[in-house]
Amino acid sequence: MVRKITFLMLACLISMSIKAQQWVSFSSTAGQSAPAVNVLSSTSRSVSSEIVIPGIHTMDTVVNGVAFTRLILPLITLINTKSNS
Repeated sequence: MVRKITFLMLACLISMSIKAQQWVSFSSTAGQSAPAVNVLSSTSRSVSSEIVIPGIHTMDTVVNGVAFTRLILPLITLINTKSNS
């Protein structure tokens, strides 16, 4: 019984924290998307890559009476490679 109540309270807290987040877009495209890592070139001595971050989540938070905005990067889920042909 205690485990069920604990799980229910945890699920409620997670759903409230997800709803409290706001998306701030860095590009003109609408909607949320994960950052992308693009490998532009690579040799045995170096790797040149590009990281594209389309936006972030923000969440207003209060800790010890001090209010601040928390910045949350979405997870990187995709790695793209471009050939040097």
